[in-house]
Amino acid sequence: LAEIADTPLLVVHVSCAAALEEVRRAHARGSTIYAETCPQYFVFEYKDLERPNFEGAKYVCSPPMRDPSNRPALWRGLQAGDLQIFGSDHCSFNWREQKELGRDDFTLIPNGLPGLEERPAVLWTEGVRGGHISEQLFVAVLSTNQARIHGMAGRKGAIAPGNDADIVVWDPDMTITATQANRHNRLDHTPYEGKTLIGGPSEVYIRGALAYRDGEVLAEPGSGRFIERAFRRAAPAAA
Repeated sequence: LAEIADTPLLVVHVSCAAALEEVRRAHARGSTIYAETCPQYFVFEYKDLERPNFEGAKYVCSPPMRDPSNRPALWRGLQAGDLQIFGSDHCSFNWREQKELGRDDFTLIPNGLPGLEERPAVLWTEGVRGGHISEQLFVAVLSTNQARIHGMAGRKGAIAPGNDADIVVWDPDMTITATQANRHNRLDHTPYEGKTLIGGPSEVYIRGALAYRDGEVLAEPGSGRFIERAFRRAAPAAA
């Protein structure tokens, strides 16, 4: 439909080899198609839905978790540039009183899981340290390509004159075992509970102001700004 309408298309949450193959075919035809994948598809799998004591509800999302056999194709998709961005699909549902709505009827389980904070650490741990992607591609799919595809190039996604001074000082060896207690949100759980993640931000600057340092959020509530966006038909660089 996007090809008929001659309009760009962003395909989100690409989770398996078969879906990625359709994106690859579109690129081979010269279509302006962008595609995203998410961290949960590189860490969790279908059997996580079978966790006892209703713990599996924490992993209900769309598309669902897949068999790990799909992961090599997703890594190749990132390497080849068929997958240009690495998103989070962050859904801030609590397990108690929200996910639990589906105890007697799974169709009532709120759909989605949190993962915004874990996203870069998962990609660094599994991707860079795992030998699947370069440090440059890590930056591209988390930042540079995001700004280009979402119409914020020239203000976000690069350290350059005229851009906002948004800077992350990344510690490649920072090691954290994720727990609900050390997450920076108000949720009652993290699906990554007990998982050791390597790599994390030691400092974060937003528009030149220190917003985070050594595990502590320093930015003032309400300090965010709405960004006007303008899409341009420039294909993002893979790295």
